[in-house]
Amino acid sequence: ITLAWMVWRRDGHWALKGAVFFFGTLSVSPYAFHYDLPAIGLAIALLAAQRGVLPGEPTLAALLWFAPLVHWPLAKSLSLPLLPVLMLAALWMLWRRARREIARDPLPEGAHLG
Repeated sequence: ITLAWMVWRRDGHWALKGAVFFFGTLSVSPYAFHYDLPAIGLAIALLAAQRGVLPGEPTLAALLWFAPLVHWPLAKSLSLPLLPVLMLAALWMLWRRARREIARDPLPEGAHLG
């Protein structure tokens, strides 16, 4: 919720806002199943539209890209859901990117934060 507030209170950064929307929705919904995961592809495409790459982002993006294909078989065979770990890593990646974007484009002096 904090990440969404941090990103949505500013003008611009539409690709980052979209990625936060897709990853956030899949992370907080108790009704998200493996067939809902193709939305991750949209979030990855929005992140790719951003300028610059932070360390670890290409690896995490590749893991998230293939997650809809391998999540269900791995979860069944290992009896361990790996997707929540990947989603938390994605939210951490978005947090880092949002902090970088905000540092580049701070709110104007005296702007209302609420």
